[in-house]
Amino acid sequence: MFDSTLTRVGTLCLVFLLGTSLLSEVYAQVNPRGNRGRPAYGQNSQEQEAPPQPVNQPFISGVYVGVGINTYQGDLDSNPNDNILKHLGGAQLDVVVGVDKRFGEYEQFGIGAQVSYDRISGQNIRNLEFTNNLISLEFTGSYELPYIKQDLLRVFLGGGPMFVISPTYTGFPAQDPSPDSEFKELGTRVVGSIVGGVLVSDKVRIGARVSTTDFLDGHSGITGAGPVDLLGFITVGYRFNLNEY
Repeated sequence: MFDSTLTRVGTLCLVFLLGTSLLSEVYAQVNPRGNRGRPAYGQNSQEQEAPPQPVNQPFISGVYVGVGINTYQGDLDSNPNDNILKHLGGAQLDVVVGVDKRFGEYEQFGIGAQVSYDRISGQNIRNLEFTNNLISLEFTGSYELPYIKQDLLRVFLGGGPMFVISPTYTGFPAQDPSPDSEFKELGTRVVGSIVGGVLVSDKVRIGARVSTTDFLDGHSGITGAGPVDLLGFITVGYRFNLNEY
């Protein structure tokens, strides 16, 4: 009889445990804290928690403003051996303002447009001198390098028109009208340019701007100067992230 009583008590305990487990499961289904995707008991579907709405991002992601230096390399750069220190010693003003749009996961891709101003000048051993003002409008694509700290290093590449404004020439020989002449005192005009480089921490731009002509300085043909004129640049500035406002 004692064994029968123990059996009954054990059966009742088992039924109690099963019932408690079942009630707990039902409570979890109707309790909003247990399952936020379902309404609480006594609530209708209109009282469910609304899903989070996407945040509207501005069309322009950021604005960059920077000031730095450029190093002109061409036929009249006074540095035929391309000594880096001499290039830096003859560096002149570079100013840039740009906008960009970034997209993709972690904003790793981007497109942008920049306007830059560069003042360049030079002189060679034959006392040929020139000065020039360049305004470049460039459209670029960029990509943030993976596997390193976010926003640390971004490469960019692009191009666009370059406006050559009011160049001056000193000591040039009499003009030769032939199309293959090495001297051309050309005036204000538009040429093309290709630009590429890296953006470090959204502040420092380091790169090069290559023109599509060898006559930015009015001269062509010096051995070792290359088929085109180019500018290296280092700009320090700040990028205003419009997504944070």
